[in-house]
Amino acid sequence: MSDSKFLSDRIVNLDSVGTEKNTLYYDQSDIRVESVQYDVLGGKYNQSLSSKTFGSTSSITIANSDSVSSVWLHLKLPSLPIGVSLPEGWGYCSIRSVNYSWGASTISVVQLSNSSIMQTMLLSCETAEKQKAMLSLGGEAVRKTAAASPEFEATCLIPLPWSTIKALSGAKLPYDASLLSSPIEIQINFYDVNHFIAKHAVVTLPNAFQRAEVLLRQAVLTNKANSMRRTLLENPNLMISYPFIYRQDGSTRAIVAHPKETSLEVTLQSFIEADCVGLSFYVVPTDNEQSTGAVDSAVRKFDMLRCNNISLIYNGQVLHSYVWRTAELMMLGLDKGDPHTTKSLIQNSGDPYTPEGAYNQRYYVYYLPFTPTKSIVFDGAYHNTSRYAQQTLSVVFTPELSGEPGLIANIPATQNITFRSQYMYNAMCSTQRGVSSLQFA
Repeated sequence: MSDSKFLSDRIVNLDSVGTEKNTLYYDQSDIRVESVQYDVLGGKYNQSLSSKTFGSTSSITIANSDSVSSVWLHLKLPSLPIGVSLPEGWGYCSIRSVNYSWGASTISVVQLSNSSIMQTMLLSCETAEKQKAMLSLGGEAVRKTAAASPEFEATCLIPLPWSTIKALSGAKLPYDASLLSSPIEIQINFYDVNHFIAKHAVVTLPNAFQRAEVLLRQAVLTNKANSMRRTLLENPNLMISYPFIYRQDGSTRAIVAHPKETSLEVTLQSFIEADCVGLSFYVVPTDNEQSTGAVDSAVRKFDMLRCNNISLIYNGQVLHSYVWRTAELMMLGLDKGDPHTTKSLIQNSGDPYTPEGAYNQRYYVYYLPFTPTKSIVFDGAYHNTSRYAQQTLSVVFTPELSGEPGLIANIPATQNITFRSQYMYNAMCSTQRGVSSLQFA
């Protein structure tokens, strides 16, 4: 197989049709090579975090020896007192942000915020069933009412460029860290306890995890002599490129006392000068994002509001317009999963084993693609790019306000809500002479 299929002596043009990712390391027609090239090791590598304290920061290092794939964060809480509750996905709720760098790199440290991680995870699941499994593994909802109780553990996938929960389209090949001259660095920042544990009695909450570690899925070449590293060392003018979606925190806006059944327009800002393939957003009641620390103060960080009549407007021109809940139907055709996912959440008060004690936490992440706005040219490929820096882009929607315990009769006349969004761009990490650099279209 010719090296020209995946190596070049110049920066890859992202506007071009490009080369299929699965030609990396083996020719797709060679079944023998495809079946034996990689040995996949799941969870063999693990590293305990240096600090398990809530609100702290820990760094881990991934050696630049083999290819890296999925990265998981496993958390275990100490024994909890009677009278506390945990929301569904409390492991994800505990993560403030994740920073990472590609070893020796000209790329600035990239940050994934709490809201960006959750949006990415929900949109990466092809079905509602997969979403529910992901959230359950990320920490079951529970209210402790007796001394005897199960252990509280959570495993969260960290959506780094090479780490994905996708099984169908969008699944990523491992990233060959051996091409780098320095290890990959990952920094995990935690929230304080009020973001993921609520108390319903006067009790003392823990201040640290009992266990906090990172697990890594690796891919090891059966024959290391076939590694791209050797080829690049022999030909230092060559570079290898790894395509991925670069995720940026978008506009965030807090709205005080928004009236029910009223539309809202949010101006989107801070786009970078790059090919933006789409954006996602969700809306939550502001008061639910974290507990005040008082008894029966809610913790429902990701209890999202359903949004109707969604429109995306660019310089006064309507790009998308979805009447009522049509946006949800559109997303089902984009392999982005069902935006309407519910999980049982233990309510602030009442017996958790009766219907009155359960509350359906709702997940509504909306994805608006920009790809349909591009011109279609030769061979059915999208040739031009979508750049929105310094442009006027806004999203219009009507949020359905939430009452306790989710009944129409209890919907308030006004509610404090928060809009959170993220932008997604076509990007490429190119590695040459052991140093990585980031290019945008």
